Amino acid sequence: MMKNFHFTIKFQITLLALTGLLFLALVGGLGYQAVRALSTQAGKSVAQASNTTDLLNSMRTANSAYLVGIMEYKNILMRGNDPDCYAKHMDLFEQAYSSSRDALEETKLAGDAVGFDTDGIDKLIEGSESLYKKYTDSLKNFNAASLTSGQDIDKRTRGLDEAISSSFDQLANEITQFAIKEGKEAQVVLQSSASATEIRTLMAVGL
Repeated sequence: MMKNFHFTIKFQITLLALTGLLFLALVGGLGYQAVRALSTQAGKSVAQASNTTDLLNSMRTANSAYLVGIMEYKNILMRGNDPDCYAKHMDLFEQAYSSSRDALEETKLAGDAVGFDTDGIDKLIEGSESLYKKYTDSLKNFNAASLTSGQDIDKRTRGLDEAISSSFDQLANEITQFAIKEGKEAQVVLQSSASATEIRTLMAVGL
């Protein structure tokens, strides 16, 4: 009889130990799943924010290079009577245009990656190419022997860059608003995910 009594106590202790381990496993499993879900969502939010930053930075790079190109075009008209200056500023003008074009292409790729509407970027690329062609065509009429040649060309091409400059400003505003909107949405999603994690943890503890 005493032997059976000791066996029963031993069995009950073992059963309690197994139950405790099962409880810890359930709590740990649910907690792990909840934290993992929150971590995954946080990772997505960080990646989206990083891609949106790339979008804005590439647009700024394109705009900066565009402005340099405008400046170098003006330098050609003002200093191009000197062959060395003409060659120097023409080379810088070509480099700036190429850099701006490449940066706009990167902006388009970055926009596609985050779901940003890239129609405005496409139009800006087309407009930049059109302006570049008008500038290079105008320089075909540049006469280094004439001191007024640059002034005459400047009068004919003055203001052609204003539409592109406005398009860059508009694109910058659209990207900024998009980034703000994405940031707010990401915050809502993370808060929702955090609340779900808290509920799962409480449910696990309450088992």
